[in-house]
Amino acid sequence: MTFTWTIPANVPVSSKTDSKIKFLTPIVTQSDVIEFGLEISDGQLTQSKALQINITPYKPELGLAKIKIIEASNYNLSDYPQNVDDGEPFDKVVCKWR
Repeated sequence: MTFTWTIPANVPVSSKTDSKIKFLTPIVTQSDVIEFGLEISDGQLTQSKALQINITPYKPELGLAKIKIIEASNYNLSDYPQNVDDGEPFDKVVCKWR
């Protein structure tokens, strides 16, 4: 038997040809529906199925946390801990939340 999945563009999956797949849902701010397609064939007959998945925001009641202190156990010169939000990597960054 062969399995062929049709995947939404913004959804990473473990495989497009296995009988079972794992996927990461997109981050949403309001409920949404994504649709997968599955085509199964035994070489003679082919069947298709559309699968709809309801996605809800994760913990929508939580607000954004504010960073209180940024510390690093080690860093390169010019990559100071207080510059952590500049997109450059740090070694062992520790953030403390309020």
